[in-house]
Amino acid sequence: MMTKIEQSVAEHLKRMRSLNFSPVTIRNDTFILRRFTRWLSAAGVHSADRLRRRHLVNWQEALSARLNGAGKPLKARSVNKEIEVVKGFLLYLAQEGIVPAALAERVQYVKQPHMLPGSVLTHAQAKRLLAAATTDTAEGHRNRTLLELLYSSGIRAAELLGLT
Repeated sequence: MMTKIEQSVAEHLKRMRSLNFSPVTIRNDTFILRRFTRWLSAAGVHSADRLRRRHLVNWQEALSARLNGAGKPLKARSVNKEIEVVKGFLLYLAQEGIVPAALAERVQYVKQPHMLPGSVLTHAQAKRLLAAATTDTAEGHRNRTLLELLYSSGIRAAELLGLT
């Protein structure tokens, strides 16, 4: 037999289908919301109207401490995806008048690190690349100019290709 919160999840997913959400989105949200309701059930919350801020804080702490299949902490992006799905569910519950709207606002996304590119050319590699561009033809001159501009300015490849 379904708990009341599981019934609310089923109704939320039914609403998503009626709004023509993609089957992949619905499948992913189903997986995440099942994991969320299992956690709530273990915490003693079986009805959405019993959901409180402290439950969400505890869930978010557990989520941040969870490990992936390789035994490593979840990346911020994965944590934020779960938070996004749960926030959507909480907003649905608020629209239905089951929980206060402020409850969804209490769940905050985790900060995502801004990573620099993992691999860049060394100075020696860049010099070899520039030296390899022959300037015997007009096309060779163009290629050498593009490489010089790319290397010296830090312009993105897409921006470089968009130049006239």
